[in-house]
Amino acid sequence: MKLFRKQVEEEKVDFSELKDRFEEIKAIPIKKSTDFRIINLRMVVGCGCGGGSTKIHAIVPKGRNFNYSEGENIDDDDAIRLHSEGIQFKRDFIMET
Repeated sequence: MKLFRKQVEEEKVDFSELKDRFEEIKAIPIKKSTDFRIINLRMVVGCGCGGGSTKIHAIVPKGRNFNYSEGENIDDDDAIRLHSEGIQFKRDFIMET
């Protein structure tokens, strides 16, 4: 960390653009967390030869029945069906090695 700080001081890096971008991101309105729950799931992507998996965050409205538990695997057909029924998903790709 000290090395990075020294490098920044020597190069006089301008972080003002990043600060503006951060403020813009913070300004995005977010619903109260009591309106929904987030369940972390996993889905295999590709041909199934171990290339990778996708971390799926299911955004489920409170009071809605959801048959998957935290960390459970979900197949893509079921995810598509649930999405058509109003469940929202956010994905993060993770490479498995």
